[in-house]
Amino acid sequence: MKVSEALEIDNEEGLSILEKVFPEIKDLMPIASNTTLRSHMTSGWFISLEKMVKKI
Repeated sequence: MKVSEALEIDNEEGLSILEKVFPEIKDLMPIASNTTLRSHMTSGWFISLEKMVKKI
């Protein structure tokens, strides 16, 4: 985990800190949608999206 690396602690301790600071993180559920955030698009995404569109 990047948090653990940045703080120079082990992953378990990093997760414990995240859960204390953001207790709602345990309740996060993935929600499917048809939209893609531009911030999540890399050049590799365009190849994947193209193949997905061709399957529809």
